[in-house]
Amino acid sequence: MAAVLDTEIILLNREAQLREAMALASIGTWEWDLAQDEVTWSAELRRILGVDAEAKASVRAFMELVHPDDRAWAEKTTRELLRSGSAHEVPFRIVRPDGAIRVVKGRAVATRIEDGKPAHMVGALQDLGSANLFPDFPRDRAALDCMSERERQVLILVVQGGTSREIASALSLSPKTVETYRSRVMAKLGVQDIPGLVRFSIRHRLIAL
Repeated sequence: MAAVLDTEIILLNREAQLREAMALASIGTWEWDLAQDEVTWSAELRRILGVDAEAKASVRAFMELVHPDDRAWAEKTTRELLRSGSAHEVPFRIVRPDGAIRVVKGRAVATRIEDGKPAHMVGALQDLGSANLFPDFPRDRAALDCMSERERQVLILVVQGGTSREIASALSLSPKTVETYRSRVMAKLGVQDIPGLVRFSIRHRLIAL
């Protein structure tokens, strides 16, 4: 019995430490049971969103907090999440009930699949700061800033016309890994094809005309 109690105390301490670490990093979490259509928000997520403990958590309530200029993208990302069971980290803006505009980023993944479709999801949202810190916030620029160096390298080589095999050789990767990076970049930037990547790269002067 003492050993069981000791284990429970250790687990409780670890949970408390994790909650403290996430609060320090301004990371809140959520769960979505699609079968029951029930959404739960952690206390830290409610703080980030600027809502109290009595506010009902739901997908619709969250979408109403997304900045109007980013809402179409957020709705599209949610549809992709429901289709594929995962979503990439891409910054976007929320408008708190008190009017404060914050820049946040989040990730989500399905934890249970039923009949080939996500049935339960979990996710995390991190508060990056006031929108005043991002005076010229275009979502694609913010997404570019969040890309890894390897993702940037693959992006530039793709828009320069490199094939997966050529890029793999240049970066000492496998062609399959290059394709994974390319898919990840396209998802982050919200583009559907290579011409979209080219237009993005020209717009942000990643390549010369």
